[in-house]
Amino acid sequence: MSDIIISPEYLILIEEVKQLKEDIASLYEEKDELVYHICKNIETEYMSKVGILEYKLFEFQCEILRLKRKIELYQIKINRQEIPNEKEIEEKLNIEYKEYKQKLNQMSNDIQDALNRKNYGILSEENSKELKSIYRKLIKKLHPDLNNEDSEKNKNLLLQVTRAYENGDLETLKNLELLTNEITEKENIEIGDFEELKQSKEKYKIITNKILESIKKIKESFPYNKKEFLKSEILVKKRKKELENEIEMCKEVYSNLENILKQLKGEQNG
Repeated sequence: MSDIIISPEYLILIEEVKQLKEDIASLYEEKDELVYHICKNIETEYMSKVGILEYKLFEFQCEILRLKRKIELYQIKINRQEIPNEKEIEEKLNIEYKEYKQKLNQMSNDIQDALNRKNYGILSEENSKELKSIYRKLIKKLHPDLNNEDSEKNKNLLLQVTRAYENGDLETLKNLELLTNEITEKENIEIGDFEELKQSKEKYKIITNKILESIKKIKESFPYNKKEFLKSEILVKKRKKELENEIEMCKEVYSNLENILKQLKGEQNG
Protein backbone atom coordinates (compact mmCIF):
# COMPACT_ATOMS: atom_id res chain seq x y z
CA MET A 1 0.00 0.00 0.00
CA SER A 2 1.54 3.27 -1.12
CA ASP A 3 1.74 6.28 1.13
CA ILE A 4 -0.65 9.16 0.43
CA ILE A 5 1.20 12.13 -1.02
CA ILE A 6 -0.02 15.49 0.25
CA SER A 7 0.64 18.42 -2.05
CA PRO A 8 2.55 21.45 -0.73
CA GLU A 9 -0.39 23.64 -1.80
CA TYR A 10 -2.69 21.63 0.46
CA LEU A 11 -0.35 21.89 3.43
CA ILE A 12 -0.07 25.64 2.93
CA LEU A 13 -3.86 25.89 2.83
CA ILE A 14 -4.12 23.99 6.12
CA GLU A 15 -1.72 26.41 7.79
CA GLU A 16 -3.57 29.40 6.35
CA VAL A 17 -6.88 28.17 7.76
CA LYS A 18 -5.29 27.49 11.15
CA GLN A 19 -3.81 30.98 11.21
CA LEU A 20 -7.11 32.56 10.21
CA LYS A 21 -8.82 30.80 13.11
CA GLU A 22 -6.14 32.07 15.48
CA ASP A 23 -6.53 35.57 14.07
CA ILE A 24 -10.32 35.48 14.44
CA ALA A 25 -10.09 34.36 18.07
CA SER A 26 -7.62 37.18 18.74
CA LEU A 27 -9.83 39.73 16.98
CA TYR A 28 -12.88 38.65 18.98
CA GLU A 29 -10.84 39.06 22.15
CA GLU A 30 -9.68 42.51 20.97
CA LYS A 31 -13.24 43.57 20.16
CA ASP A 32 -14.63 42.30 23.46
CA GLU A 33 -11.80 43.91 25.40
CA LEU A 34 -12.78 47.20 23.76
CA VAL A 35 -16.48 46.72 24.55
CA TYR A 36 -16.26 45.26 28.04
CA HIS A 37 -13.13 46.87 29.47
CA ILE A 38 -11.44 49.69 27.57
CA CYS A 39 -14.62 51.52 26.54
CA LYS A 40 -16.18 51.10 29.97
CA ASN A 41 -13.08 52.54 31.64
CA ILE A 42 -13.11 55.48 29.22
CA GLU A 43 -16.83 55.99 29.84
CA THR A 44 -16.29 55.96 33.62
CA GLU A 45 -13.61 58.63 33.34
CA TYR A 46 -15.68 60.71 30.93
CA MET A 47 -18.81 60.57 33.09
CA SER A 48 -16.94 61.58 36.23
CA LYS A 49 -15.24 64.52 34.52
CA VAL A 50 -17.79 65.76 31.98
CA GLY A 51 -20.86 63.51 31.75
CA ILE A 52 -22.44 64.72 34.98
CA LEU A 53 -22.34 68.32 33.76
CA GLU A 54 -23.76 67.30 30.38
CA TYR A 55 -26.62 65.59 32.19
CA LYS A 56 -27.32 68.71 34.30
CA LEU A 57 -27.30 70.89 31.19
CA PHE A 58 -29.69 68.59 29.32
CA GLU A 59 -31.94 68.45 32.39
CA PHE A 60 -32.16 72.26 32.46
CA GLN A 61 -32.76 72.41 28.71
CA CYS A 62 -35.65 69.95 29.08
CA GLU A 63 -37.13 71.93 31.96
CA ILE A 64 -36.90 75.15 29.92
CA LEU A 65 -38.69 73.55 26.97
CA ARG A 66 -41.36 72.21 29.30
CA LEU A 67 -41.84 75.58 31.01
CA LYS A 68 -42.07 77.39 27.66
CA ARG A 69 -44.74 74.94 26.58
CA LYS A 70 -46.58 75.41 29.88
CA ILE A 71 -46.63 79.18 29.35
CA GLU A 72 -47.94 78.60 25.82
CA LEU A 73 -50.76 76.36 27.10
CA TYR A 74 -51.66 78.92 29.75
CA GLN A 75 -51.68 81.71 27.16
CA ILE A 76 -53.94 79.69 24.83
CA LYS A 77 -56.47 79.22 27.63
CA ILE A 78 -56.34 82.90 28.62
CA ASN A 79 -56.76 84.03 24.99
CA ARG A 80 -59.85 81.86 24.79
CA GLN A 81 -61.07 83.40 28.02
CA GLU A 82 -60.96 80.00 29.67
CA ILE A 83 -59.64 79.20 33.16
CA PRO A 84 -56.37 77.21 32.89
CA ASN A 85 -56.55 73.89 34.73
CA GLU A 86 -53.13 73.30 36.35
CA LYS A 87 -53.61 69.55 36.74
CA GLU A 88 -54.83 69.14 33.17
CA ILE A 89 -51.88 71.13 31.80
CA GLU A 90 -49.36 69.13 33.86
CA GLU A 91 -50.84 65.84 32.61
CA LYS A 92 -50.58 67.07 29.02
CA LEU A 93 -46.96 68.10 29.59
CA ASN A 94 -46.15 64.71 31.13
CA ILE A 95 -47.37 63.04 27.94
CA GLU A 96 -45.63 65.46 25.57
CA TYR A 97 -42.31 65.28 27.41
CA LYS A 98 -42.36 61.58 28.25
CA GLU A 99 -39.57 60.89 25.74
CA TYR A 100 -37.35 63.57 27.26
CA LYS A 101 -37.96 62.12 30.72
CA GLN A 102 -37.00 58.65 29.51
CA LYS A 103 -33.80 59.98 27.98
CA LEU A 104 -32.94 61.80 31.21
CA ASN A 105 -33.52 58.61 33.20
CA GLN A 106 -31.34 56.64 30.80
CA MET A 107 -28.56 59.23 31.06
CA SER A 108 -28.81 59.15 34.83
CA ASN A 109 -28.60 55.34 34.88
CA ASP A 110 -25.62 55.35 32.50
CA ILE A 111 -23.78 57.82 34.72
CA GLN A 112 -24.55 55.81 37.85
CA ASP A 113 -23.41 52.55 36.23
CA ALA A 114 -20.21 54.16 35.01
CA LEU A 115 -19.40 55.68 38.40
CA ASN A 116 -20.17 52.39 40.18
CA ARG A 117 -17.50 50.70 38.06
CA LYS A 118 -14.90 52.75 39.96
CA ASN A 119 -15.38 50.31 42.80
CA TYR A 120 -14.64 47.24 40.67
CA GLY A 121 -11.38 45.41 41.28
CA ILE A 122 -8.65 45.85 38.69
CA LEU A 123 -6.70 42.80 37.53
CA SER A 124 -2.93 42.79 37.66
CA GLU A 125 -1.08 42.84 34.33
CA GLU A 126 -0.24 39.13 34.72
CA ASN A 127 -3.83 38.13 35.50
CA SER A 128 -5.11 40.33 32.68
CA LYS A 129 -2.86 38.51 30.19
CA GLU A 130 -4.05 35.15 31.51
CA LEU A 131 -7.69 36.28 31.23
CA LYS A 132 -7.19 37.23 27.57
CA SER A 133 -5.28 34.03 26.76
CA ILE A 134 -7.96 31.74 28.23
CA TYR A 135 -10.71 33.77 26.56
CA ARG A 136 -9.09 33.35 23.12
CA LYS A 137 -8.81 29.58 23.64
CA LEU A 138 -12.46 29.31 24.65
CA ILE A 139 -13.60 31.47 21.74
CA LYS A 140 -11.86 29.05 19.35
CA LYS A 141 -13.63 26.12 20.96
CA LEU A 142 -17.10 27.57 21.45
CA HIS A 143 -17.83 30.39 19.00
CA PRO A 144 -20.21 29.34 16.19
CA ASP A 145 -18.14 31.28 13.63
CA LEU A 146 -15.24 28.90 14.25
CA ASN A 147 -17.05 25.59 14.76
CA ASN A 148 -19.80 23.73 12.99
CA GLU A 149 -21.18 22.39 16.27
CA ASP A 150 -23.78 24.88 17.46
CA SER A 151 -25.20 22.91 20.41
CA GLU A 152 -27.23 24.39 23.23
CA LYS A 153 -24.47 23.36 25.63
CA ASN A 154 -21.87 25.31 23.68
CA LYS A 155 -24.14 28.37 23.49
CA ASN A 156 -24.64 28.34 27.26
CA LEU A 157 -20.93 27.88 27.89
CA LEU A 158 -20.07 30.73 25.53
CA LEU A 159 -22.56 32.97 27.32
CA GLN A 160 -20.93 32.16 30.68
CA VAL A 161 -17.45 32.66 29.21
CA THR A 162 -18.39 36.08 27.82
CA ARG A 163 -19.97 37.14 31.10
CA ALA A 164 -16.89 36.07 33.09
CA TYR A 165 -14.62 37.93 30.66
CA GLU A 166 -16.80 41.04 30.86
CA ASN A 167 -16.58 40.99 34.67
CA GLY A 168 -12.84 40.28 34.66
CA ASP A 169 -13.62 37.09 36.62
CA LEU A 170 -10.44 35.07 36.07
CA GLU A 171 -11.34 32.27 38.51
CA THR A 172 -14.68 31.58 36.82
CA LEU A 173 -13.00 31.64 33.40
CA LYS A 174 -10.45 29.06 34.62
CA ASN A 175 -13.28 26.82 35.86
CA LEU A 176 -15.05 27.16 32.52
CA GLU A 177 -11.81 26.19 30.77
CA LEU A 178 -11.80 22.96 32.78
CA LEU A 179 -15.40 22.30 31.76
CA THR A 180 -14.49 22.63 28.08
CA ASN A 181 -11.39 20.43 28.15
CA GLU A 182 -13.31 17.59 26.48
CA ILE A 183 -14.31 19.86 23.58
CA THR A 184 -11.85 19.56 20.70
CA GLU A 185 -11.31 22.46 18.34
CA LYS A 186 -12.68 21.40 14.97
CA GLU A 187 -10.23 22.25 12.22
CA ASN A 188 -12.19 20.75 9.27
CA ILE A 189 -8.91 19.83 7.60
CA GLU A 190 -9.28 16.12 6.91
CA ILE A 191 -7.37 14.80 3.91
CA GLY A 192 -9.55 14.80 0.82
CA ASP A 193 -11.49 17.94 1.77
CA PHE A 194 -9.42 20.35 -0.31
CA GLU A 195 -12.41 22.23 -1.76
CA GLU A 196 -14.11 22.34 1.63
CA LEU A 197 -10.92 23.75 3.12
CA LYS A 198 -10.81 26.49 0.46
CA GLN A 199 -14.40 27.40 1.32
CA SER A 200 -13.47 27.56 4.99
CA LYS A 201 -10.61 29.89 4.17
CA GLU A 202 -12.91 32.26 2.30
CA LYS A 203 -15.51 32.11 5.08
CA TYR A 204 -12.91 32.97 7.72
CA LYS A 205 -11.60 35.86 5.63
CA ILE A 206 -15.14 37.31 5.46
CA ILE A 207 -15.55 36.88 9.23
CA THR A 208 -12.17 38.54 9.81
CA ASN A 209 -13.19 41.58 7.74
CA LYS A 210 -16.51 41.86 9.59
CA ILE A 211 -14.81 41.86 12.99
CA LEU A 212 -12.24 44.41 11.79
CA GLU A 213 -15.08 46.64 10.59
CA SER A 214 -16.83 46.23 13.94
CA ILE A 215 -13.64 47.22 15.79
CA LYS A 216 -13.28 50.25 13.52
CA LYS A 217 -16.84 51.39 14.32
CA ILE A 218 -16.27 50.98 18.05
CA LYS A 219 -13.15 53.14 17.86
CA GLU A 220 -15.02 55.82 15.92
CA SER A 221 -17.91 55.93 18.41
CA PHE A 222 -18.54 57.09 21.98
CA PRO A 223 -16.93 56.52 24.42
CA TYR A 224 -13.73 55.41 22.64
CA ASN A 225 -13.69 58.59 20.52
CA LYS A 226 -13.25 60.56 23.78
CA LYS A 227 -9.99 58.78 24.62
CA GLU A 228 -7.65 61.48 23.28
CA PHE A 229 -9.87 64.26 24.62
CA LEU A 230 -9.58 62.86 28.16
CA LYS A 231 -5.80 62.79 27.90
CA SER A 232 -5.77 66.59 27.55
CA GLU A 233 -6.31 68.34 30.88
CA ILE A 234 -6.65 71.64 29.00
CA LEU A 235 -9.47 70.36 26.76
CA VAL A 236 -11.29 68.77 29.69
CA LYS A 237 -11.12 71.99 31.74
CA LYS A 238 -12.28 74.01 28.75
CA ARG A 239 -15.29 71.74 28.16
CA LYS A 240 -16.24 71.77 31.84
CA LYS A 241 -16.11 75.56 31.87
CA GLU A 242 -18.29 75.74 28.74
CA LEU A 243 -20.87 73.44 30.32
CA GLU A 244 -20.86 75.34 33.60
CA ASN A 245 -21.44 78.62 31.74
CA GLU A 246 -24.29 77.11 29.72
CA ILE A 247 -25.88 75.76 32.91
CA GLU A 248 -25.75 79.23 34.51
CA MET A 249 -27.37 80.73 31.39
CA CYS A 250 -30.09 78.08 31.55
CA LYS A 251 -30.75 78.92 35.19
CA GLU A 252 -31.25 82.56 34.25
CA VAL A 253 -33.57 81.70 31.35
CA TYR A 254 -35.56 79.35 33.59
CA SER A 255 -35.91 82.03 36.26
CA ASN A 256 -37.21 84.53 33.68
CA LEU A 257 -39.73 82.02 32.39
CA GLU A 258 -40.95 81.35 35.93
CA ASN A 259 -41.60 85.08 36.33
CA ILE A 260 -43.57 85.16 33.06
CA LEU A 261 -45.70 82.23 34.23
CA LYS A 262 -46.31 83.95 37.58
CA GLN A 263 -47.46 87.09 35.75
CA LEU A 264 -49.86 85.05 33.63
CA LYS A 265 -51.30 83.37 36.71
CA GLY A 266 -51.55 86.77 38.43
CA GLU A 267 -53.39 88.27 35.48
CA GLN A 268 -55.75 85.31 35.44
CA ASN A 269 -56.42 85.53 39.16
CA GLY A 270 -56.83 89.31 38.89
